[in-house]
Amino acid sequence: MRLPGMLDRCLWAAVFCCISAAALWGQIPGGTATVRGEVTWEGAARADSLSVELISAGRMVDRVSVMPDGHFELRAVLSGEYELRVAGLDETIVQRQFVSVHGPVEGVVFRLEGIERARPASGTVRLYSLLHPPPAAARKEFLRGAHAADKGACEESIRHLRKALAIFPAYMEAHNDLGVRYMQQGAYEQAATEFQEAVKLDPSAVRPIANLKLAVLCSARTRPCRVATHLDTQ
Repeated sequence: MRLPGMLDRCLWAAVFCCISAAALWGQIPGGTATVRGEVTWEGAARADSLSVELISAGRMVDRVSVMPDGHFELRAVLSGEYELRVAGLDETIVQRQFVSVHGPVEGVVFRLEGIERARPASGTVRLYSLLHPPPAAARKEFLRGAHAADKGACEESIRHLRKALAIFPAYMEAHNDLGVRYMQQGAYEQAATEFQEAVKLDPSAVRPIANLKLAVLCSARTRPCRVATHLDTQ
């Protein structure tokens, strides 16, 4: 065999190996990865009564049960941006967070405080919320917004959240959820503005801070995030 022919074969073999390795680690479209994490909690709820849902573009991609020791594992996850949701037996969403999958993901942690008292639409009750309770009318619009989001009706959810904020501008959770609705639409600058407002109202709130970081990250990308969905305050 002539030398040039051997070099061509070696070159193509090397390219094939590189593509295969990248796909294995989820670095190119079509590659998959594993997402592992755990759920920690306080209260009477059992870990094995919870499940973790993988959400893309408002739709459930996969769901796994949380093991008795609190760990969970999602396999064969395509590269992209996702929402992870912890849900109870009655499918009530207890807590949410974003995860970016571009290779194996380890160490995702959900810390649930007072899970028995968790609200369906926005995680656990914070001190700020107790000291600054929204009026009933604002709360009603907020819940309507959360219900619309669960149905995938983003525009409807935005309308209700805006109404909630018109009634009660200091509604930290509404600012945060409005931000994630904008994230879902790819309006990252508007989302960042809402997250900033939420952080100003409650600087100790973990979720708006994490959401703000993701909004800034997505706005800096040369291509839009594939998914940016609902997150709650904590």
